[in-house]
This record gives sequence, structure tokens and C-alpha cells, in this order.
Amino acid sequence: MKIVLGLLLGLLMPALPTVAQTRRPSTRPAAAVPAATPELQQLQTMAARLAPTPLRVDLSQLSAGDRQTLPKLIEAAEILNSTFIDQLWSGNRALYQRLQRDTTPLGRARLNYFWLNKGPWDELSENRAFLPGVPSRRPPGADFYPEDMTKAEFQAWVSRLPAAEREQAEGFFTAIRRGADCKLMAVPYSQLYSDDLQRAARLLREAAALTGNADFKRFLNLRADAFASNNYLPSDLAWMDLEAPLEVTIGPYETYDDVLFGYKAAFEAYVGVRDDRETERLAAFAGHLQEIENNLPLASQFRNPALGAVAPIRVVNEIFASGDAAHGVATAAYNLPNDERVVKEKGSKRVILKNVQSWCRSRRGYSRQKRNPMSASKCSLLISWRTS
Repeated sequence: MKIVLGLLLGLLMPALPTVAQTRRPSTRPAAAVPAATPELQQLQTMAARLAPTPLRVDLSQLSAGDRQTLPKLIEAAEILNSTFIDQLWSGNRALYQRLQRDTTPLGRARLNYFWLNKGPWDELSENRAFLPGVPSRRPPGADFYPEDMTKAEFQAWVSRLPAAEREQAEGFFTAIRRGADCKLMAVPYSQLYSDDLQRAARLLREAAALTGNADFKRFLNLRADAFASNNYLPSDLAWMDLEAPLEVTIGPYETYDDVLFGYKAAFEAYVGVRDDRETERLAAFAGHLQEIENNLPLASQFRNPALGAVAPIRVVNEIFASGDAAHGVATAAYNLPNDERVVKEKGSKRVILKNVQSWCRSRRGYSRQKRNPMSASKCSLLISWRTS
């Protein structure tokens, strides 16, 4: 679960790999956008709603080994930008590469706004297209399902599957494709996005070799294993137990982009430095979460009787975000994982992105001083990372 403050998040625009993933192209022709496709001035106006700013993070308390892990972690996180772009729409990667070749002022404006949204649909305008030659609205199933698949077809298909196969078809970590016989089939992420995930796993293992923190080393190696096995449970449990100066969340988590069913998890990454002082200030609340839950003014069926014994709260200063964590409205805090098996055993971790929230508060204050009111929905930021 993500908590948002109406921040708009942009990142540096890398060139995405041209390596083809194991995936089927769209079977539905792209619908042309009506004549209202924004031109240069309108795109500039749309982009002007965003107020870029760097986020600064103090790394002085990190060990030499942990500092050396950061370029590896950032590089792994950057790979998930391309994975997520693939997940949003089957035509996204090719479109992005075409936009990069257009060096006209209009082309650069289109590329900029594409990157902010990680696709050709404006998330501030109900996912309407702002580029020509694409579907007028973002497909509700993204690229998790064939574009020509209906909800009724999927439901009829899964109703006939054995229990174990149905669990996979409706699970977080598979996408639905059509086989050679045009019948639906579930394909594990580890197979579908193998090129990206193998590269990211190698970098996580290299980072694990550099850190001296045993918890962090264990989590990174287990998450690298998950990218190959498609079994995320061991690494999710290790992430819940993580006690380390660096807080890294990387993998498929949120299901918001699966508007059809809410089943499929999108890849994202957050890399941050833990603020131990602020974390300790909030530690007292963690032990009372179940008590608070039990006394919520809700009917008992809507209260969680088992939030978990751990349920840690972490205050983090964000260094870098990518994938589902870096498009449209940015995240101010998140509550993960979503796997009910982990939540039942360990609870879930609440991560508060302190510098993201602090900047938005300061921005609103600045606007009031200038007598130029800015609502939270207009607050935006640009996070950039350079390893040099």
C-alpha cells in the first residue's frame, strides 16, 4: 500500500535496453488519439505543473562497504524502469526508443512527459493519451493480460483450472499470455522478464558481497534468488527482519496498475538511508498498533485481528526510486509487503520517506509566503542520482 502526498516524481531518462523480452506483441491495433493531442506549448504547460528539486541525503554515517553498494543498488533499480515500462503497455519500450530519436523541441517535450508518466498517458488527466498513435486511454489490464482478453474470458478460464494452477494465474508474480493455440496461460515473471531480472540479480549479489551487514547481505542474496525462482516469500520475510543503515525495497509489489482485477504486481525500487533518530521516536507506536486496530470505530469484520508481532516503522531518506515508485504521483510512505502469508507471520513494514514529505511541506510554505497558493496536488520533485 502506498500513501501519496500528490508529489510528481521524475527521474533521469536512461536509454532502455533493446534486448527483446519473452512476450507477445499486442493483438489489438493501436487506436488513434483524437485531434486534441497536445502540441509543444500545451505539453510545456503540463510539465510546468511540476517543480523539480533535488533530494539531498547525508551518507556520512554509512560504512565504506555500504557506500560501495550504492552504485550497484542504483543500477539494479534503474533496470526495473525498463521492466515496469514493459508491464504498463506492450508498445511502451518501442515508443520510448522512438521518442529518444526525435530531437525537435516537440519531440523533447514529448519524451520528458513520457518519462514522468512512464508511458503516453497523463496520470493527472485520468490516463488520457498525450501522444498520437496510441490507445486513447491506458489499457485497464496494462500488459499483465492480452489486450483482447475480456474479464469474462479470464474468469471462465481460471474457474476450470486445478487449485494450484489457479493460484498461479491469479497470483502476484505471473502475467497472462496466449499460447500458440490462442488459449490463456500464466507465465512467471522470472521467465517473462528474465533478461532484466538476471542483470538486476547479478548487481544485487555484487552489492551483497560489498556490505558488512549480515542482515542486508542475506536480504540482497535472497532477493536475487527470487528474481530467478519467482518465489519471493523467503526474501520478503528477510526484508521484514532487516536491520541495516540502508533501506532497499526492490521487486514486484503493488497491484494498482492492474485495474482489471488487482492481481498483478508491478516492479519498483526504493533505495534510501535509514534515519535512526526519527525511527526510534516512532518505535513506541509500533507496539500499540494492534491495540489501535482493535479500537478503531469500525465493525469487527473490517478490523485486522492479527497485524503481526513485528510491524516495524522505518523513517528513511530516499536516494532513488524507479519503476512503479517513479511515475505520476509519487509515494510519501508505503506499507509492504502485500503477501498475506508474510503479513500473517510478520505483519508489514511501514516506511516513511522523510525527505519527500519534508520537501512538500516546505514547498507549500514557500508558496504561501509568495501569496501563490499551491495545493499538495501541485507539489512535485525531481530526484536525480549520479554515481560520479
